[in-house]
Amino acid sequence: MSNSKKIVKEAEVVEEPEMTEEREVVEETSRQERSRAKVNKPLIAAGLIGLFVALIAIGFGAKTRIYVDHTGVHLSRTEQQTIDHQFEEVVTAVELESGNGRVEVKAGDELRLEAGYYVEEPEYRVEDGVLKIKFKEDWNDMRWSLGFNWFIDEHLTLTVPEKLLTRLEVENDNGSIRVETVDAAEMQIKNDNGSIWVGGLAADQLTVTNKNGRIELFDLTSETTEVRNNNGSIEGTNVSGRVTVDNDNGRIVFNGVDPAAYLWLKNDNGSIRVNDQRQSDRPYIQGDDEAANWLRATNDNGSIRVNTR
Repeated sequence: MSNSKKIVKEAEVVEEPEMTEEREVVEETSRQERSRAKVNKPLIAAGLIGLFVALIAIGFGAKTRIYVDHTGVHLSRTEQQTIDHQFEEVVTAVELESGNGRVEVKAGDELRLEAGYYVEEPEYRVEDGVLKIKFKEDWNDMRWSLGFNWFIDEHLTLTVPEKLLTRLEVENDNGSIRVETVDAAEMQIKNDNGSIWVGGLAADQLTVTNKNGRIELFDLTSETTEVRNNNGSIEGTNVSGRVTVDNDNGRIVFNGVDPAAYLWLKNDNGSIRVNDQRQSDRPYIQGDDEAANWLRATNDNGSIRVNTR
């Protein structure tokens, strides 16, 4: 019995080892992670609810945006607004810059701007005969927000009288570009993501550039045409003048080439096709030979076929 009491007494004086600095750091980190998890759960739940509401709102033709700040998750919904403005000033050049949506430039009887937008109204002014149009949202407004507008029809249409312009510049970030039956000595058309369609143009110098998307050329009478694409096909029909085409990834197809036209087609990955029976009596060069009198074609990975029969 005396031995048992002695063992109990000795057990009472046993002390826990002191907490090391490393253990304190581990426990503090664990407490912080649990705290963040408690905060993130309601934010995640609110975000999922906002996403569900946003998708529903899209179906009703509104632009929906979810944004997060220190007070939580918020949802905004904006109906489409429209603008229709006719210009009375003297204009000889156009500089058009767009962020998202369809952009169209076409011929008409009067210089007119029409647009459908949700957040930022298009800015436009005439300075020294140059019409400057900006149709894109301010980055500061979008920095901490997430917009849902995949099915939203933001668009801008510029109507230009014939023989009015000496210079036309059109640039878009995301969306299609269509330029039809417009005359200008110098034209520059640039897109980052989306198709480009140009047709019925008369220009001294035409430059078409795209990063991701198809390029289509129809009925061109420009003296010099330069076409550059990173990813997407390039197709031309009824082109004339000196045409230079450079593509990284995608096929190149030309049909109905003017007998007096000169083509220089360069491709990295994708086939090259030229189909025109009118060229049957004209030789072509496959390679970089400067002696080609109507066609130079170079390809790194892909076939080259010229149909002259």
